[in-house]
Amino acid sequence: MVAPAHLAVFISGRGSNLQSIIDACADSDYPARIQVVISNEPDVMGLQRAKDAGIPTEVIPHKAYPSRREFEAALSETLAKYPVDLICLAGFMRVLTPDFVSKWDGRMLNIHPSLLPAYPGLHTHERVLHSHDKESGCTVHFVTPGLDEGPTLVQKRVPVLPNDTPETLAARVLEQEHTAYPEAIRLIALGKVKYTKDFVEIGEVSPYVPPAKQVEPAPAAQPAEAKPAPAAPVAPPQAIPAPPQKTKETPAMSHHHADNAPDQAAIQEADAIWSHFIKAAQYLGVGVIVTLILMALTLL
Repeated sequence: MVAPAHLAVFISGRGSNLQSIIDACADSDYPARIQVVISNEPDVMGLQRAKDAGIPTEVIPHKAYPSRREFEAALSETLAKYPVDLICLAGFMRVLTPDFVSKWDGRMLNIHPSLLPAYPGLHTHERVLHSHDKESGCTVHFVTPGLDEGPTLVQKRVPVLPNDTPETLAARVLEQEHTAYPEAIRLIALGKVKYTKDFVEIGEVSPYVPPAKQVEPAPAAQPAEAKPAPAAPVAPPQAIPAPPQKTKETPAMSHHHADNAPDQAAIQEADAIWSHFIKAAQYLGVGVIVTLILMALTLL
C-alpha cells in the first residue's frame, strides 16, 4: 500500500479510538489520512470529533434498512465516493456479513478489548475478572467472517489489579487501544505487513509513539501558566507606602540611641587606666630583657 493510506473509519458512538487515529494522522510523518468517518448512529460524539478535525462524515442508520444486506449496500455505495484503501472499525457495533467482509479481505481492521483469541464478543472485562486472569489487554486484528477471529496484527497488555472493576480495567485497556490502533495502521501503510487468512508477518519498523507522548514534554505550557508573574507588578504599589512609615520611626530610633549614649567621664577614666597598663607592660618588658642578658653573661 502506497503511503499515505486512505482510511475510512466506521463508528457507532463516542469515537475515542477514532480520536487516537485523528491525532496520529495530524502528524505530517504519519503515513495515513482519514478520508471519511461513517456512523450507523446519528448524533454521536464521534461524528463531532470528525467534524472538528475537518473530516467528511456520513450517517447510514442501520434501522432505516429492512435487512443487513441492504444496509451494507448503502455502506458500499457511500465508500465508493471516497478513495479508501483500509477500513478501520472503531467501536462499530454491527456485525458485517461474509459477503461484505470478503470484498475488503485484508483491508479491514477491528480492535477488540481482550487478548484474542481469549474472550471474543461482548462483556470482555467482566469475563476476565470472573476468570481471575492476571493480565488483559487489547487486540487489533484483520476482519474475517468469524467473530473476532481474524489474524492478530498488534496486541497491548495490561495487568489485572486485585481491586479492579470492569470499569477500571476497561479504562486501562482503552488507554492501550489508543496506541495499538494507530500502530497497526502505520504498519500496514508502511508496507510492513504480509497478510493471509491464517497468519500475519510483520517486518521490522521503528516503534510507534503516540503524538500525545511526543508533545508531552510540554513544560512550555507550564511557563505559560506560571505567567502569573505579571502579578508581581502589583506588589510594588504596596511597597511604596512602607517607606513613609519607616521615616516616622526614625526619631524614635535616634532617641533610643541618645538614651544609651556613653558617659564622657567614664571614657576619660578608662583612658587613664589603659595608659597605666601600657607603661607597666613596658617596664616589665625591659626587666625581662635585662634578666635574660645577665643570665647569658653568667653562662659565658
